[in-house]
Amino acid sequence: MGDLVGKLGLDWRLLLAQAVNFGILLGVLTWAVYKPLLKVMEERRATIERGLNDAAAARQKLASFEAFQREQLQEFRKKADAMLAEATRLAEQTKKESAARAADQAAKIVQQAKLTITAEREQMFQELRGELADLVAAAAGKVVAARGVSAEQHRKLVDAAVTALKQ
Repeated sequence: MGDLVGKLGLDWRLLLAQAVNFGILLGVLTWAVYKPLLKVMEERRATIERGLNDAAAARQKLASFEAFQREQLQEFRKKADAMLAEATRLAEQTKKESAARAADQAAKIVQQAKLTITAEREQMFQELRGELADLVAAAAGKVVAARGVSAEQHRKLVDAAVTALKQ
């Protein structure tokens, strides 16, 4: 091998010096450039990974918030529908109660009118009977006076006529 180095025109001392220089340069570059470069690249990779994780977490939070929002919206709609149904039911119930009250009131008014009419009719019959009794008594008095009936018989005839009229 020494012969080969000599035939190629290489000086082993110079080759050794270049190897030492290369080793020193490699050590300095590793210490000054490669390690800081690896450190920066690792920091950047960690930053990117953290950003991706944060973005994934944000997407997850957004998805869960949207699901929560949909659930709340459905719940609010159900509550609104329930309130609307309750209001409709109450309105219908109030309507039925008002109609029932109006019908009851109308029935009471009709009943009161019937009672009033019956009372007035009864009063008119009483007055009519009284007037008729007076007329019968007057007519009977004239007939009795013309025939010569005694006062006792006259009173009995009037009482019998009044009793017959009352029935």
